[in-house]
Amino acid sequence: MVRGLFIQRGSSERMTFEAAMKRDLADVTPTKRPLTQAAEKSRSRSILASFGKYSLAAITTELIAEYRDARLAGEDRMETSPR
Repeated sequence: MVRGLFIQRGSSERMTFEAAMKRDLADVTPTKRPLTQAAEKSRSRSILASFGKYSLAAITTELIAEYRDARLAGEDRMETSPR
């Protein structure tokens, strides 16, 4: 406010990433080509597992960087097999 900027964050604090992603998958994804739909649904699983419970306002660049680094390290593809 001191800088003359005010961003209303109320709705982004109430909505979770999971709710936003599921809404997008239900409303927007069906309008795309079948292969694109399948790819988006597949990619959304990993993203939802990482960010699903966060509110949209709580997702920071640090969280995104951690997610990116884990993906680049292949941690999302490691199999957890019972021993």
